[in-house]
Amino acid sequence: MQIVGGLYTEICVIPSWHEEFGSGGRAAAAISTLSPGSVFHTYANNDKQPGIERLRSLGLKVRQSPCRNGVVFAYFHPLSTPHIEPAPAKIFQNDPIHLEGNAVLRFGFLDGDAVVKAERAVYDPQTSNDLAPFHKNGSTAKELALVVNEAEAISIAPKLNAVEACREIILTNFANVVVLKRGPFGAVVFEDNGSERSIPAYRSDSVFKIGTGDVFSAIFAYYWAEEQRPPPEAADLASQYVSRYVATRSLPEQNFGDVKLVPVGQPNALPLRLEGKVDTIGRRYTLEEACFRLRELGVEVVCPLIDGPRSFDEDWGSLLVLSDQLEEPAIQRCIKAVSDGRFVTLLLEISDRQSMLKLVDEGVNVTSDFATALYQACWSTCNV
Repeated sequence: MQIVGGLYTEICVIPSWHEEFGSGGRAAAAISTLSPGSVFHTYANNDKQPGIERLRSLGLKVRQSPCRNGVVFAYFHPLSTPHIEPAPAKIFQNDPIHLEGNAVLRFGFLDGDAVVKAERAVYDPQTSNDLAPFHKNGSTAKELALVVNEAEAISIAPKLNAVEACREIILTNFANVVVLKRGPFGAVVFEDNGSERSIPAYRSDSVFKIGTGDVFSAIFAYYWAEEQRPPPEAADLASQYVSRYVATRSLPEQNFGDVKLVPVGQPNALPLRLEGKVDTIGRRYTLEEACFRLRELGVEVVCPLIDGPRSFDEDWGSLLVLSDQLEEPAIQRCIKAVSDGRFVTLLLEISDRQSMLKLVDEGVNVTSDFATALYQACWSTCNV
């Protein structure tokens, strides 16, 4: 298999993460054991970069093209919008990379472009800004699949919603398959024969969000483009792989044996209630950030401390409580919500073991990780 994409430095503050992956490097690592001898094409300053050495140690062949600068993505937490350095408008555009192959996965670049010729190609544009169609730069494929998120889909067809946009992409971009990624709610596969299939996300005990889209595209491309499995099957296998990746951050994936993954159901009609405190700048920021990111993920949220005094007493289904340290009112609030039949997630960054065990025994889902809390709260709004 041929993979072409960026090799970028990634930094995250909480939890700590400092690696050289990028979309292309991560995708190549993800399929290294599935497709031994695969070739990764990218821009790189030299062949001694940590990311290149890691990929070669996994048995991948690396074909590097010269570049004039490196690119860094810096995150505060895995769901935050990254700061990119240099600023995208100032990143030097290197000469395009050209490649041919039977099965090709092409990612969009910040620092150049890729012109591919393939029997089967998967295109993940990686941007909703000035998204270039697959064929615009001269790329060709006998069969083409696009993997896009909702913002990318809408950027291609701005007057439509994401689902309508994907149907339009099938017609206007000469695509055989479009896979719409829906974050915590899985994906939808659209085919040129008119079929549409929902693919579930799969639950995990922890969630490291950085790179999930890269991993999904890689595994989908392997099963659809190289093994030529049906698109829904390839997408479902990709979703399962992502569930294991977010729980471990490991690439290629570890041997999980017979561990059974649990699919996430479809969202129900009731919103998520978000509670916390706003008596310090830190607490106010965390509550505002959680509310913004949850809505960005597609969840309907009610938050009395942000939205103002409205009647939220009964009009919600599950509860997310943010607490930087455990206090008795938060304990009792969580326990009461559980006793009322609500699903409760508690983000608890500082706690004593006894209080935490008490909450767990009462049926409260407790985590100390911000992204995990938000994803599990999203899943709590879904039908079992």
